[in-house]
Amino acid sequence: MTIRELREAVERGQWPVAFNDELPLKIQTVAELAEDAYHGDLNAAKALHEAVLPGWTLDAFGQRAGGWVATLGRRDSKTPVPAPSAMVRDTPARAWLLAVLKALEAQEDT
Repeated sequence: MTIRELREAVERGQWPVAFNDELPLKIQTVAELAEDAYHGDLNAAKALHEAVLPGWTLDAFGQRAGGWVATLGRRDSKTPVPAPSAMVRDTPARAWLLAVLKALEAQEDT
């Protein structure tokens, strides 16, 4: 499963049950953090962010009309990657997870 496929599933409100099974054992912990964030664990969302996006910050985070918003930014501007933002209705952790996935996807594309 690609990052894009995972992001699309999260946007649809679906966690791919077999996602963790497809990954090499060395990154199972990252997958578990992503799944926990999907299910609402803010600590897991923060730990995932720190593990996979060093140098990125959580610039905006909170509840807005329509749902929870998370926007990430970079501390160093060497790589021109747009600031990913996500809004979901469910939980703040899922918004954060989605912003992290968008950042990872943008890094893959550049």
